[in-house]
Amino acid sequence: MTYEDCVKEANVLNGKCRRDANNSQLTIDITNICDEYQRKLKSLCAAHCAKASCLDCFDKMEEIVESCKMFSKKINSDLNGTVQECEDTKVSLTKHCSSKECQACKDLYCRNGGKCTGLNATWCACPPGYTGAFCQKSKCAGMPCNNSGTCIGENLCNCPLSYSGAQCSTRKRLGTKENPAPNAQAILDAGDSLGSGMYWIQPPGETAPAQTYCDMSFDGGAWMLASYGYVHTTGLNANNKGIPNMNNLLGYAWLPTQRSSSNGLINLPNGAVKMANNARYMIMAAGKNPATGGINEYTYVYRIDLKNNPYNITFSNHNRYNGGQPGRMHVTDFVVEALKGESGTYVRYALGEALGVTWGDSYPTGYGFNDKATEYAVFSKGPFFPSVHSGSGRSPCSGCTPSNYEPDVVGGSPHYTHRGWYTANGVDKTGQTSIWFK
Repeated sequence: MTYEDCVKEANVLNGKCRRDANNSQLTIDITNICDEYQRKLKSLCAAHCAKASCLDCFDKMEEIVESCKMFSKKINSDLNGTVQECEDTKVSLTKHCSSKECQACKDLYCRNGGKCTGLNATWCACPPGYTGAFCQKSKCAGMPCNNSGTCIGENLCNCPLSYSGAQCSTRKRLGTKENPAPNAQAILDAGDSLGSGMYWIQPPGETAPAQTYCDMSFDGGAWMLASYGYVHTTGLNANNKGIPNMNNLLGYAWLPTQRSSSNGLINLPNGAVKMANNARYMIMAAGKNPATGGINEYTYVYRIDLKNNPYNITFSNHNRYNGGQPGRMHVTDFVVEALKGESGTYVRYALGEALGVTWGDSYPTGYGFNDKATEYAVFSKGPFFPSVHSGSGRSPCSGCTPSNYEPDVVGGSPHYTHRGWYTANGVDKTGQTSIWFK
């Protein structure tokens, strides 16, 4: 807006002030108040807007200099448009406009992030994508940037992550590496699901995305695989692979489409911590030994309601000698519903910060739930999946090879299970174990 246009609008507003006052029940003379209002508006115009003649002079100068450059290219195609004759002309025209039409530059005149170049400057120095005396012209005016895109050059847009194209008009599919989703539910809601499979997820609070398998059909879909393990046999065996500690930064051995007979944790910067804290539900699925696929690949499936858990999930070491001591983590109750393999709804307990339980000697410790409302206990009801935490903080069991897992599992026993993994009502189960969030 030029100074002249601004003053016109100030006059219009002053007239409205007078008319509104005359139509009201006010008995005082409002003229002086409206005139003072107009003076304040005009002072804003003087502070923020340059004269039209200055803008016009600058525009004509730009046209002349551009014509000079085009002429130079016609007579010598090797010239790059910065010939001295054109630069000299620009300097002369700048002096003319400065002396005749334009006041000294004010930062308040500058638009779109422009700044005056010095005390004696006449116009603003503009950021990429803008031109004009006061950066009031977009270089993308002929091809405007859409969807919050930013002009950075001649008809060149810098697009937000979720859009692409010359004018940021093409929405990128949610759940891709270029446009990761906060969760699988967002992919479904956006209509971008391609069915169950691999998607890029970046939960709120994470600094980078990771790719995981998302089940888009079971129990309403939108289930994201967070971790998995494998029970080869009940007891101690080198082929047993406890679920990794789910606070392991950047995950652990993550191969969600090659998970047979192995263990892994999603390779997000914070492991599964942010994913779990932003989830409303958890699924524990186990049995068989699939390499890939969704929740229906398993024999047993349990859904756990997380909405009433009052504690921040840290997945810190929760075994008997660490978080499983009284006063460190907190026992809370959860509603567990059996969806496959068993039936029924159960009230079960776990340490709220870990979504896990532990025995009195830490053998076993794992993720899941039991029927004991204490920090540690002997139990035979789950669902419960053994993890790498067993034995951490004490002497290893006979035949166990102590292993360390960052950041807080020292001397864990990944090959130890006590009676396999547990169903809601039984023990001695073998096969793959997996944890999903939604």
